[in-house]
Amino acid sequence: SEFIAFTGASPEHARSYLEMAAGDLQQAVSLYMEMEGGGGGGRGDAIPAGDAAPAGGDDEVRAPIAAFDDQIINAEDEQRRMQDAIRRDADAMGRRMAFDREEDAVAGNWACTKCSNQNFAKRTNCFNCGAPKGAAGAGGGGKANQAINELFRAPEYNEASPFFQSIERAKSEGKWLLVNIQQAEAFASHVLNRDVWRDETLQDLVTGNFVFWQRDNQSHEGSQFCQTYKCGEELPHICIVDPRTGRSVKTWKPGKFSDAALASEYLLEFMDRFPAPSAPGALPRATQPAAPSLPSPSAAGPPAESPTPGPGRVLSGDGGGSAAAAPAAVSSKAAGAPAPSKAGG
Repeated sequence: SEFIAFTGASPEHARSYLEMAAGDLQQAVSLYMEMEGGGGGGRGDAIPAGDAAPAGGDDEVRAPIAAFDDQIINAEDEQRRMQDAIRRDADAMGRRMAFDREEDAVAGNWACTKCSNQNFAKRTNCFNCGAPKGAAGAGGGGKANQAINELFRAPEYNEASPFFQSIERAKSEGKWLLVNIQQAEAFASHVLNRDVWRDETLQDLVTGNFVFWQRDNQSHEGSQFCQTYKCGEELPHICIVDPRTGRSVKTWKPGKFSDAALASEYLLEFMDRFPAPSAPGALPRATQPAAPSLPSPSAAGPPAESPTPGPGRVLSGDGGGSAAAAPAAVSSKAAGAPAPSKAGG
C-alpha cells in the first residue's frame, strides 16, 4: 500500500517491483521511477489527476502566432533601385572612358583646361592661373574636349540593359551576343570605338546579326564578366556568347579587330561556320524557300557554286569593305581559280 501511495501504480506492479527489490520499499520505488518514467506512463497505467498535473500550469503555454500575408520586397522600389544603379554605373563608365578626362581615374589629379597645369585632386582651383576645376579654357577648350570625347564614345547600338536581359533579348531575336570589355587605360579600346564600331558597314552587320554589349572592366557588370569568363588579363576583350547556353563560343585577341574591314571579315567567317541561334517559334530552316539554282554549267568546266550567303547572315547597307570578299571568293572558285586565303587566320 505504501508503494501504491508513492507511485500510484496498480497492485500487480507494486507486488512485482517489491519482489525485484527483495522487499526494500525505497529501492523498489527508485526502480519503478527509473523504469516507468515517474508514474507508469510507459505502460498506460491510470494516474490520479492530482499527481499528473504538469509543472507551471497551462498559463505558460504561448498562443500560436496568427497567420498573415505581407510583402518582404517592394517590386516597384526594387526595380527603381536597380535602374538607378544601372544608370549610375553607366555614367561612371562614361566618365572613365572619356578620352580627354578632366580627372585622372586612378590618382584623382586633374589638368587645368585653361593653362594645362596639373593640380592635386583636393584643389578646387588651378594653382597656376586660379581657374576653377572643370572650367572651360580660353579659345573654346571645353568644346574641343567635348568633340574629342564624342569621337571616342561608345556606339549608339550598345545595349544598355544588364547582361542577363541582353542574353534574353538575343535569345528571343535569334541573334548572337557580341561582347566587348574595354579598359580606359588601353588605347586599343578607344580605337575600337573610333575606327571599328563606328564604321557604317560594320554597324549594319552587327545590328542585323548580333546584340552588342560593351562595358569597361571597372564597371560592376564588366568586372563580374571578367571574373566569370576569366578574361581580365588581356583587354580589350572581344567574344561571342551563345544566348542559349551562356557559353563563350569565340574569342578574338585585341589586335585582330584593328580596323573595320578585318572585323567584318572575322564576323562573316564566324557566321559562315556557325548558324545563328533560332528564335523561339521560328520556322525550321528546312521549310524556308531555297535560293534559286544557277543554270547548269558546260561539260568542260567544274560545277559552279551558288553565291548565296551563309546560314544566319543578315547584311544590310552598301556591302562595302570586307563584306564583298565572300562573293568575290565564290566567283573565283566558279572560274576555276583557287580562292584567296583570309587575312589574320
